[in-house]
Amino acid sequence: MGSGKTTIGTLLARQLAWRFVDLDERIEESAGLTIPQIFERLGEPAFRQIEADQLRAALGRATEMKESTVLALAEARTRNRAAPNFCAPRALRFCGWILRSKFYSRGV
Repeated sequence: MGSGKTTIGTLLARQLAWRFVDLDERIEESAGLTIPQIFERLGEPAFRQIEADQLRAALGRATEMKESTVLALAEARTRNRAAPNFCAPRALRFCGWILRSKFYSRGV
């Protein structure tokens, strides 16, 4: 949270004329709680399950509707073994690496 995923994702989606989905927003809407509240009240395992469910739903809609989608997510795949394995395409890994490199080089 707070790394610029929503800002960059929104701009990228607008530039590409694609749909934008913020996984953190979907998680909060689904749970009716903020992410910190989910961790505090329900714990990390519950958060990871909600995260995986919402990621599956977002990917399912994009596939079903054949929508090109920019999906803002944090560590949904790297920390959550229940999350779908969508990170195989090289473009996603490459894009994530570029964004992480830029953030780390700026001390973000």
